[in-house]
Amino acid sequence: MLNYPYVLLNKVDFNDDFKKLIDEDKVTEACKKMVSQSIIYSGMRKSYRNMCCFNSGFFFRHDLVKKYHWYWRIEPNVHFHCNINFNPFVYMEDYKKIYIFTIAIDTTYNLCHYVATYTVFSDYLKSQGGFYYEQWDDMPVHSIAATLFVSKDQIQFFDEIGYKHFPYTHCPRDEEMWR
Repeated sequence: MLNYPYVLLNKVDFNDDFKKLIDEDKVTEACKKMVSQSIIYSGMRKSYRNMCCFNSGFFFRHDLVKKYHWYWRIEPNVHFHCNINFNPFVYMEDYKKIYIFTIAIDTTYNLCHYVATYTVFSDYLKSQGGFYYEQWDDMPVHSIAATLFVSKDQIQFFDEIGYKHFPYTHCPRDEEMWR
């Protein structure tokens, strides 16, 4: 066991400045429209949208997280299919990686949607309200930011980590990982 510390964060109310950015009636109408179009997660509560916004850029700015050079954001209700027999943080340090992911929606990484925990973010996204009016999610925001701002050789796909975050899953291709 690697014995890294866990930092647990729970939802708290957004301050008044943040609340002024969001038009609640517009959020309600946008959600109704997305539900009618069967867009995934579109019927989720406001707390889900707050979480997506927070995880897209505020998470790594939290005082409890700032002191760490690396962090791994572990979501509720995820499942790891097999043991992780190496230290991902040491790997990242040794190979100068700054962004890792474990699930890609398409095997060629086209339509790529990295499910990962390392964040690059622009405050501009928050100001546009798309987490509330559109179906913006933190994972595609991470993917787009990594694609725009991180060199390809600094991004790592970890096939070795079997991971499920419903409805997506990844199983390592190497059968040795399952033993």
